[in-house]
Order: sequence, then structure tokens, then C-alpha cells
Amino acid sequence: MVFIITPYMVINGRIDHIDIGNETVVFCKNLTGLLSLPCWPHVKQVDYRGCTELVELPNWPCIEKVDCRGCTRLVELPNWPRIEKVDCRGCINLVELPNWPRIEIVSCNGCIRLVELPNWLYVKQVYCGKCTGLLYLPCWTDVKIVYCGECTGLVKLPCWSNVINVNCDKCIGLAELPNWPNVKIIYCDECTSLVGLPNWPHIKYVNCSKCTGLRELPNWQYVEHVDCVNCIGLLYLPEWPRIETVWCARCTGLLYIPYWNKQDDKCNTDWVNTIFMGNKKTPAVIYYNCPNIQKPAVIVLVQGDYLPSDLISEFLRL
Repeated sequence: MVFIITPYMVINGRIDHIDIGNETVVFCKNLTGLLSLPCWPHVKQVDYRGCTELVELPNWPCIEKVDCRGCTRLVELPNWPRIEKVDCRGCINLVELPNWPRIEIVSCNGCIRLVELPNWLYVKQVYCGKCTGLLYLPCWTDVKIVYCGECTGLVKLPCWSNVINVNCDKCIGLAELPNWPNVKIIYCDECTSLVGLPNWPHIKYVNCSKCTGLRELPNWQYVEHVDCVNCIGLLYLPEWPRIETVWCARCTGLLYIPYWNKQDDKCNTDWVNTIFMGNKKTPAVIYYNCPNIQKPAVIVLVQGDYLPSDLISEFLRL
């Protein structure tokens, strides 16, 4: 069961007089007049997002999940011994986070005063986007997902051995990315300082759009989707053996697109339609405003869902 605290229950900014019994889940969202919370001995989950006047929290002994999004006056959080998931997005005055011993998921997007994060031992997912004060991230041993988009102070990322999904878009200070051994999904769009990308052995999805410093891309053996829109420094694209979709709109420096194992000699309207419907039997190249490119050996499609009639006619003549 869930115990819900409503505004009329708050007296002089406190709710100490309320008996929640043995309830383990408490919701007290958007209580802007709430100044403090009791130290409930049995509670395991508390949702008090939007309680903007809270300045401190109790050290609940059994708490496992906490949602304190938008609690803008908090400057620190307790070192809860059993906590597994914390969502403190938008807590703009937090200056540090504890080294919680059992934490698995942390969301601290927009906590702009954080300058470092602890080396949590069991953390699996970390979301720290727009934490512009961060200068580095720890080498979490078990982390699987890291979102650090728009962390403009970062200049280097660790070589997380188990990470599979990394989003570091708009990290303009990054000059290189590690060769993560198990990564499968990368978003590094608008990382304008990058001059190259590693040959990740298991990568399947790469978004490196607007990485204007890139001069070439590796020949990833398992990649299926590449978005390199606005990568104006690219001259060629590799012959990725398992590619299904490439977005290369406005890559004004491109001179050539590979063959990519196109099976049919002629294109027809049905084939064009199946590409837009997601048929993966043949790779699709979404291409537009690449003035220097030679006529490729694959059908090229304009970026977007609408295909103008004059371009359809052009494709049918290939």
C-alpha cells in the first residue's frame, strides 16, 4: 500500500504528527510548504519531488528508493545504508553525493554544483547530464549505462569495462573516447573536439552527428546504424559489412559512398517504400546536400519522412 500525504496534513511545515503505521511507500509530492520529514523506521520508498522548501532529509534506516527531483534547497543527502535508487534531478544546490554502499541507479541530471561523483561499487546506471561542474567520472566497475550529455567540463572518460550504452552528446571538451570493450550504443553527437573514434569491437549504433572535427570513421564490423549528419570533415565512409542505415545529410566533404552489398541492379518504388517502412533486407543511405559525392552504387534517400517527386524520379534513373 501507498501512504499519500496531502497539503492539508502539513502543519507549520511539519508532518511529524501523522502516523503512517507500517506503510513502506510514502508519496508527498509537490508539498511546497513542507520543511522537514520524519525518520520513519520502516519506510522503503519515498517520493517527495517538488518539495522545494526541504533543506535536509532523515537518515531512513530501511530506505531503498528516493525521488527528490526539484528539491532545490537540498545541499546534501544522507548516506542511506540500503539505498538502491536515487533520483535527484534538478537539485541545483547539491554539492556532493554520498558513497552509498548498495546504490545501483543514480539520476542527478542538472545538479550543476557537483564537481565529482563517488566511485560507487555496484552502480549499474548513472545519469548525470548537464552537470556542468563535473571534471571527471570514476571508473565504475559494473556500470552498464552512462548518460553524461552536456557535461561541458569533462575532458576525458574512463575505460568502463562493462558499459554497453554511453551518451556523451555535447561534451565539447572531449578530444577522444576510450575503446570500451563491450559498448554497443554510442551517442557522441556535437562533441566538436573529437578528431577520431575507436574501433569498438561490438558497436551496433553510433550517433556522431555534428562532430565537425572527425576526419574518418573506423570499419566497425558489427555496426548497423550510423548517424554522421553534418560531419563536414568526413571524406569517405568505410565498407561496414553489417550496416543497415546510414544518415549522412550535409556531409559536405564526402566524396564517395561504398557499395554496401546492394543486391538489386535497379530500384523501384516498392523498394523505396520498404526502406522507409523499416525493411532491413537492403542498407539505406539517407543523404542530402553532399555536393561533392560521386554517384554511389547504392540507392540514396533524402533525409526525412517525405520523399519529393523529383527526387523519386532521380532515384529511379540510377
